Amino acid sequence: MSGATALTERAAPPRAVRRVEPREIAGEWSELAARRESVFASPEWVTAWSERCDDGELAVYAARDGDGNLAAVVPLSLGRRRGLRLLRFAPHELALDCGPLALDPAAAAEALAAALRDLRADVFQADLQRPGRRWVDGPGTVRARLAASEIEPRGATWDEYLASRSRALRAELRRDERRLLAQGARFRDSAAEEDVEAVLRLHEQRWPPDGSAFTAGPRRAFHHLAASLAHERGWLRLRLLEVDGRAIAGTLGFRRGATEYAHLLGHDPAWARYSPGLTIVAHSIREALAEGAERIVLGYGPQRFKQRLATHVGAVETTAYPRSLAGRLALTAERVTKRA
Repeated sequence: MSGATALTERAAPPRAVRRVEPREIAGEWSELAARRESVFASPEWVTAWSERCDDGELAVYAARDGDGNLAAVVPLSLGRRRGLRLLRFAPHELALDCGPLALDPAAAAEALAAALRDLRADVFQADLQRPGRRWVDGPGTVRARLAASEIEPRGATWDEYLASRSRALRAELRRDERRLLAQGARFRDSAAEEDVEAVLRLHEQRWPPDGSAFTAGPRRAFHHLAASLAHERGWLRLRLLEVDGRAIAGTLGFRRGATEYAHLLGHDPAWARYSPGLTIVAHSIREALAEGAERIVLGYGPQRFKQRLATHVGAVETTAYPRSLAGRLALTAERVTKRA
C-alpha cells in the first residue's frame, strides 16, 4: 500500500491523545510505518537517531480512535537554539521522510496540538514538508525550499524507464557503464559493515574539505547502526561499484514495501571522468525496478543528476511557526535580516 493511500484512509475520530514512551506503542507504530512504506519514520530509526544524533528531547505523542486503535503517531524533538525552545518533527535530519504517521490527518493534527500545548515551545519548525501542508494555524516563515526528485515507474521495466529519459542521458549512461566495465569494474550488493564504511568514506569525498554533515560526529556510528537494523529487517540496499576489489562508488539505500530510498551516495573523485556516481545510481534504479519498486525517492536538493533521472520533481519546505512572543520576535528579526 502506498504512503499516499495510507494517509487518506479514514479512521474513527480520536478518542484519546497523550504522550507515550516509544516502547509502549512500538508494535503499532511499526505497523503504521509499514503502511506508509517508511524507513525513516519507523520506531527503530527515530529512537536510534534520537539517542545518538539529536541533542534534544524525544517526545512521542499518540492518538487513538474510538475503538482504541492507534490512529496517529507524532514523534518530536524538543531542543534549544539561540536561547529559544525549538520543537521539530523527529527525525529532522538524516531522513527522506519526516512528519507524523497517521491513518487520519485529523488525528495527527490533534496529537500535534496536544504536544504544542504541553511542551510550550517558542518555535515549531516543520521540516521537509510538501508545500501547502499546514500542521498549525497562523503564518509561518519558510526557512528552506528544496527540490524533491522521485521516480514513479508505473510498472515500467528498466528499458521502458530508460526510453522515457532524454536521448543524451540514455547515451551517457550506456557509454559510462561500458567504459567502466572495460576497466574491470563490477557491481556488488553487500550488507557488510566494512562496505557501509566504504560508502561513507566515498560520500565524504564528495564534500571536501570538511566532509559531509551525514558522517560528522556521531552520525557515522549512527549510519552503521541504521544499516545493521535495516539489514536485519530486509530493508538494506547497499550497492557498490568496484575495480580490483576496491569500491570506487556506492549507494546506501533502503527498501520498504514498494518504495526504495536512495539515502546516500559516494564516489571516488579520481574516477570522475568515468562518472561512477551516476553509474551506480543508475544501477541501483535498475535493480529497484527489477525488484518491482513502484516509487524510488532520489532525495532532496539541486543536484542535476537527480532531476535528470527523476520522472517527477516536486518540492519540500521547512517552515517555522512562532508559538510565543519570543519566537515571534526572533522570526520577525530573521525575515528582516534576510530582506536587508
